[in-house]
Amino acid sequence: MALNKNSTIYVTGFVALVSIVCAFIVALASTSLASKQQEQIEANTQRFVLKVSDINFTEQNLQSVFNQNIETRYVDRLTGTFVDPEEAVKKEYSDLLILNKFNNVKYRQSISSSENTPGLKNNLIANILQVYLVKNTETGKIEKVVLPFYGNGLWSVMYGLIAIDTADANTVTGLTYYQQGETPGLGGEVENPNFTKQFVGKKVYELTGANSSATVAKLSLVKNITDGQHQVNALTGATLTSNGVNNQLQFWLGDLGYAKFLENIRTGEVNLNGR
Repeated sequence: MALNKNSTIYVTGFVALVSIVCAFIVALASTSLASKQQEQIEANTQRFVLKVSDINFTEQNLQSVFNQNIETRYVDRLTGTFVDPEEAVKKEYSDLLILNKFNNVKYRQSISSSENTPGLKNNLIANILQVYLVKNTETGKIEKVVLPFYGNGLWSVMYGLIAIDTADANTVTGLTYYQQGETPGLGGEVENPNFTKQFVGKKVYELTGANSSATVAKLSLVKNITDGQHQVNALTGATLTSNGVNNQLQFWLGDLGYAKFLENIRTGEVNLNGR
């Protein structure tokens, strides 16, 4: 009996078969694309961590250089100690931008609006923070720690990395912004090396004298420098973006951010080389 290609059964079956095949192709393409996107996210993270660590690399040796020089760890913000969170939490940190999208209720905390100077979304901050330890490949010792941070500028959420010398857990060795949407030529200059290189050698805290504090960050942007140890020149014509940078640095390097962790490095409570 010949198959009637004009019958309802044939047409319905043919459409169903085509739909199934198309759905399979789309699902396969989506899975492949997601995998490629994840690879790009990881590569981008590696580029910026190496950049702020002042480690040279090429696109060909990016992953091997990162693996040789950088160790990824997780820090409990409240205690300033290393932790090993569950895999689901680690996956949330696969993208550096996750600091603004951290959804794990178990590991986040509400802060007050007055405390939220950098403008964290919904007044929420992650309690588990991802950091990067920078090794001296000859001695194997950890020489720097790279800390991600973020906060509002004038027009955008700005995402950056700051590298700090572990010898005193106080001296800045590098700073970079890896994503921002500020005004080109004005606030957008936060990415300009001429701006970021000002931070190298500056001190985060004032650790001696009557005004010493291990939790209040003194690192700041000003129009006229009066404290060469802690201040850098603000961006010209970009007051609100400069204010945003100030808020970000002083918050994330303060007692609600990485201050306890950095203090533990100085006191030896956190032993970077005997972990």
